[in-house]
Amino acid sequence: MKKYFAVLLVLLSLSCTVTLLVKTDPEYATVYADGRNCGKSPIELTYNVTKDDQARGYVLTDTVTARWLSGATTKERIKVNCKTNEVQEYTLIRPTDFPNVDIDAKYVQEKTKKQIEVK
Repeated sequence: MKKYFAVLLVLLSLSCTVTLLVKTDPEYATVYADGRNCGKSPIELTYNVTKDDQARGYVLTDTVTARWLSGATTKERIKVNCKTNEVQEYTLIRPTDFPNVDIDAKYVQEKTKKQIEVK
């Protein structure tokens, strides 16, 4: 019985993940994780937790990038607490010094209007 319990613990530790809800301000930026297009924000990203992550208490993500329609981008590596099972949120903020903020604001208005029409 103890042997089966130990095997179960090992299997559970191998499949441990954390979920990060990536938001952007303004919304609807395209989110990339380690260069891979994941979709529009808000979006959930899932990361595997290694033994090293468990020991330090967090997962350090690869670079997460947000790119808005105007071309504005921001990049971050994010620390995700691996000692909780709750979905954690992180917001990437559009750089204020990048031009054409009106393009991004208009895009958010259009997307919001379409969502309201669908409901």
